[in-house]
Amino acid sequence: MSLFDRRLIVVTGKGGVGRTTLSAALGLAAAKVGKRAVVVEFHGVGQIARTFGRTPTYKTQLIQENLGIRTFTTVECLEDFAEHKMHIGRLIA
Repeated sequence: MSLFDRRLIVVTGKGGVGRTTLSAALGLAAAKVGKRAVVVEFHGVGQIARTFGRTPTYKTQLIQENLGIRTFTTVECLEDFAEHKMHIGRLIA
């Protein structure tokens, strides 16, 4: 089984070890072989967006064919959960 046959690849590690660089490279490589990929950054630091010269956002941004990026903050994750799973709308104004 190829790495890109997997549905989900998680990249973790301490700060400064190359998580963003590795994630960007994996996303680009997957797109190059025709896989659709979205590199998702949690904790809202925004490094993946800046790596591609973009502004961090909760919405998926298309970087190239088959490759998108997203940045999630804690607040956005809670709001999404409240809206779509609990059906109660925004928690924080």
